[in-house]
Amino acid sequence: LVAMSHKNGLQLIDTLRGVDYMDDGSAIQLAITIDRTKRTATFDFTGTGPEVYGNLNCPRPVTASAIIYCLRSMLDSDIPLNQGCLKPVQIIL
Repeated sequence: LVAMSHKNGLQLIDTLRGVDYMDDGSAIQLAITIDRTKRTATFDFTGTGPEVYGNLNCPRPVTASAIIYCLRSMLDSDIPLNQGCLKPVQIIL
């Protein structure tokens, strides 16, 4: 993430924000803060809609798995597919 954020012109500490909506209109909000000085990232889902009736909710382990998948797909090098690669990552649900 450090190299990717530098390559894309982000500040030493910078936040990327996005929002999308499910079919029922529930918001999924995400702010990713990358801190190159500490070599950490925070994935903050604050503002995301509440649980909904049905099978569209995402438990914490599935969210962590999705984050690992996204991180691995964005990087130019291989990283292990295990919990250890989330050590520098904070997830706020």
